[in-house]
Amino acid sequence: MNEKDQFERFVSDGNYNLTYNGKTGEDAIAELNRIRKEELMNAYNKYIPLGSVVSLNDARKLMVIGYKYTDGQKRYDYVGCIFPYGWDQNHPLVFFNHDMVQKFFSIGFINDHGNSYRSQLAEAD
Repeated sequence: MNEKDQFERFVSDGNYNLTYNGKTGEDAIAELNRIRKEELMNAYNKYIPLGSVVSLNDARKLMVIGYKYTDGQKRYDYVGCIFPYGWDQNHPLVFFNHDMVQKFFSIGFINDHGNSYRSQLAEAD
C-alpha cells in the first residue's frame, strides 16, 4: 500500500470522524494536507528533520540521525545511517551535505523544539 493509499485509508475509513485543530472531515483533511506540504517545503531548506529518509546520487536510502559532523578539515551537514539497517558494524555511518540530497522518501518527526533547533543550526552557518 503506497503512502497516498495509507493516508486515504486513515482519513476516509468511514468509521471515524477525523478532527484536527478544531476542524472536521474534509476541512481537517485539507488542513493536514496544507501542513504536510508546508513541512515538506521546509525540509528542502537546511536542515532536514531527524528521522528523514533521503537518497543521494546512488540507490541507497539514508536516514538522518545527526547534524554538523566534522571529519578532520571537512564538515558535513548530516550524519546518516543506511535505511533500514541502522548503524552497526556491517552498515557504517554516511556523512553528506544538503546539496547532495536527490530525493526525499520520508520526512522525520517535526515539532516546535526541532524547528527551533534546526533554525539555530541554519543561523550558525
